[in-house]
Amino acid sequence: MLEDFKPLIKEENPDAASIEVFLKRGDVAKALSACRRAGRNLEQFSDALESGLRKMFLAGRANEILSLIYNKKITCKYTIPALLRAVLDKQDYPGFLKQAYRFKVYQGFEAEIERSLEWLVQKKQHATAEAYRLKFGQLREGSKA
Repeated sequence: MLEDFKPLIKEENPDAASIEVFLKRGDVAKALSACRRAGRNLEQFSDALESGLRKMFLAGRANEILSLIYNKKITCKYTIPALLRAVLDKQDYPGFLKQAYRFKVYQGFEAEIERSLEWLVQKKQHATAEAYRLKFGQLREGSKA
């Protein structure tokens, strides 16, 4: 019979130094979790956070940054359009569509959205392409009003 190991796990409250290490190596999600466990606010580590986000951006992890901005309300020096363009540069078309819709971005990205939708169709993802086509159609109509 297998023994349950969970009682043996000891969760320690991380100190400021370990949170900074997470941030500086680009593990912002881990740093957020560590801050929560330690009862700290991520804003206390703004320099290390900027360093970590820069590292993520340069490593091509713009999609992750967008998710952190949307889900965890992280603020950073990168604009949403710049991050979306970085996602496109990696040819992550599904990720681009997801993030563009999340942030209600249509204007200025019309051609990129259409190209991404065509990519989905080429990959035989017709249902997903049609769903995004409808969603972006609603955004387009809303931006005209």
